[in-house]
This record gives sequence, C-alpha cells and structure tokens, in this order.
Amino acid sequence: MQNLAHKAFLRIKSLYRASRFSRFSTYSRSSSFDPSLFLKLTMPFSLFVLISKPNFKVLAMEDDNIVSPIDWKDIPIHPKLAGLISLNGKDSLDVAEFLVNYAKLVDPEEATKYLVLARRIYLKHKGFNSKENADILSKLALAYLNAEEFDLGRQLLNKASELYKSLGLLQDHLEQEEYKALFPEEPDYERAKETFEQILEKRQELFGDDDPGRAACLARYAIVATSNKDSEKASKLLRESAKLLNTLDIPHDVRAKTYALLAQVHEDNEDYDLAIASYSASLKHLDPNKNIEEILNTYFSIGQMHQANEDYDLALSSWHKLIEMAKRIDGVEPIVARCYSAMGTVYLKQNKIRQAANAYEKFSNEIKRIGDYEAAISSKMYACTLLRDRVEFNLGFDCIQKTYDWALQVVGPDHPLTRSIYEELEGPAEGEIEIRTPEEEFDERGYYR
Repeated sequence: MQNLAHKAFLRIKSLYRASRFSRFSTYSRSSSFDPSLFLKLTMPFSLFVLISKPNFKVLAMEDDNIVSPIDWKDIPIHPKLAGLISLNGKDSLDVAEFLVNYAKLVDPEEATKYLVLARRIYLKHKGFNSKENADILSKLALAYLNAEEFDLGRQLLNKASELYKSLGLLQDHLEQEEYKALFPEEPDYERAKETFEQILEKRQELFGDDDPGRAACLARYAIVATSNKDSEKASKLLRESAKLLNTLDIPHDVRAKTYALLAQVHEDNEDYDLAIASYSASLKHLDPNKNIEEILNTYFSIGQMHQANEDYDLALSSWHKLIEMAKRIDGVEPIVARCYSAMGTVYLKQNKIRQAANAYEKFSNEIKRIGDYEAAISSKMYACTLLRDRVEFNLGFDCIQKTYDWALQVVGPDHPLTRSIYEELEGPAEGEIEIRTPEEEFDERGYYR
C-alpha cells in the first residue's frame, strides 16, 4: 500500500510542478509542490487522479474541427453550468465562457476537457479563422503541456501561432513563439537563448522601444536562464524587465501577467519574499470584474510562498482572504477546495490536529458540491482518521461510521472506497492505531486505504 500511495503522491507533485506554466496565459497558479521548495501535500488525490486522459492522438490530428471522445458526460456539471445550459443551451457563448474560466481553477488534465468543449462552441459561433479560436488553441496547448502531453501541446502552439500571425495579431503570435522556446523538443540552452534573442530583435523591429510585450518576453527568457543555472543572465533579464514595467505604459492585463512571470523566477531562485512582492504587484493590476479566477489563484500562490518560508500564520491569512472572497462567487469550488487542503497541511505542521481535520472536512464539502463524491468521501475519511488517531478515538470512530453510511448511499456497498471504510470500522481498537503519514493514506487511484 505504501508504494502505491507514494506513486500517486509523486505523480501529483510532478503534475503540479508542470502546471506552473499555466500562469503564462491566465495567471492561474496551480500548486507546484516540488519537494525542494514546499511542504508535503496532504490531501486526497482522487479529485485529480481519477480523471481519465482524453485521446490525445485523435485530437492532435484534427484541423478545422476537434474530433475527440470528450463529451459532456466526461465532466462534472457544476450547478451554475447546469443553469446556463438550461437557460441558453449547451452551445451558447455564456456556456463557453464558463468552461474557459472554470478551466483556470482545475488541474491541467481536467482543464483540457473543459477547453475542448468550449472550443467546439467557439468554432460554431466564430469559425476557425477567428481570434477566439486562436485564444482557445493557445490555452489548450498550455493545458496539454502542463499535463505533460508535450508533442500535442507543441502542435497546438504551432497552430495558435500561425493563426495569430494570419490574423495580424503579432503580439500574440510572438508570445506563442516564446512559449515554444520554453517547451523545446530537446533541452538546449544555447538554442533557447538564440531563439529569445531573435524574438527580442523581431519585437524591436515591429513595435520599437514602447513594446508592451517586451517585459514579459524578458521574464520568460529569465525563466529559461534560471532553469539552466545561469544566474548572472537571469538577474540581468529581471532588471531589464522590471525597468520596463516602471517606465512603459503597459496595459494592466499584460502588467499582471509579467509580474506573475517575475514571481516564478524568484520562486525558482527560492527567494520567496521577492516572489510574494511580485505576486502582490500582479494583484494590483487584476480587475475583479474580469479576472476573479486569476485573483483567487494569486492569493493561493502568495500563501504557498509564505508556506515555503514557514511563515504559516501569513500563509493561512492569505488563504482566508481567498475563501472570504470566494464566498461571494459561484463556480470557484476547485480553488477553494485546494485552499482548504493546503490549510490542512499547514495545521498539521503546526500540530493543530482538530483544525487540520476541520480543513479536510471543508475540502470534502467543496468537492461534494460539484459532484465528485469519491474525492469528498476520501477527504472526509482522512479527517475522521485524524480525529480517531490523534485527538479522541470515539469521536473519530463515530465520524468514520457516519462516513461509511454516506458512502453506502452515494457510491454503494461494493465500491472499493466503501469496503476500505468498512475495514477501518473493523480495524484496530483504541490504543492499537498505526500512525501513517498523509501520503500513505491513499492508494494510486486516490482512495483511502
């Protein structure tokens, strides 16, 4: 069991580490739980690992239309989404907008499903040769890259880049070229440097000294330099990017994106105070009426940076801000759930077991609202075992009994999750509990063991 759980744990860390790059287009900050930077993740993983991958090969071969096995049955229908479908139909632009925004809050593999469905709608309304199609291709490309489907991601980046160029959207075209340099087929720092220098020359030629995208390009270049341990080059690029932010009249959305990129470079350098400052600067340029998902993700990232600094109270404060803000918004349960999970991790580090159990129970409640009962039951079960093993045996045992009754109702008696809970009810008596680490609590499918 421990080996299986550990594999699941490593898979999620790897997935989240890759998902750092989702910030480049949406500012969204999926968790990057790299062991050298962050405390261990302690959450049920079924929210992420129960999702089956789409048929990437079929999708990669499409041209004007996506031919993919992804269908509505492959995603949980959020109550807000159900309302939009009931009011306007599945092919409405309101539904497409919800799918795109919701994709910012979930893990990369699941994001691809929402984006595939959204693209079908945009193709129907806007056609292939449209900015909307280019935008969704770019988002899809980054989602697949974040899901470690690199070949498909690069193909879609090429399509997006070509389409932007044909539409005369040269800023967007060059941005795709920068992404391609960040995700090369073969790691080659010298070639990456050459590519970025060529792009910078092209930017100068097209847009001159007032190029609003140059600062972001320099920040992406710094990411490459940092990942290749070229600290001198990275520092120079960071200074140039920061100078442009201070001197040029850059649109707020581009400015926010650039600060988020700078934050990543500081994070990679383990300079979490500067990362926090950059994320905070990004927040100032995000519009709550247009970028609420990005704002929530940024608050989550700030909390992670405090967590990495072991400033646990500040981390909790950032996540509490996120939760208070989210109470006024419908359709943001995934980021709130992830927030409660992170809070549970911190409370465990502080040896505040009751608060940790409460956080995992709240995670369970958030996931239950969007219909992922397996993840909800797994998290509830973990909260129960924390109470049983480390607070008060009878209190935890009663919690396990109620969770078992709930599992019988929603997934049935033959489900492996239900059987696992039953084994806990028939398990060791008080004083005979084996204390397990959080990553040992779940098997490779995310079920409580």
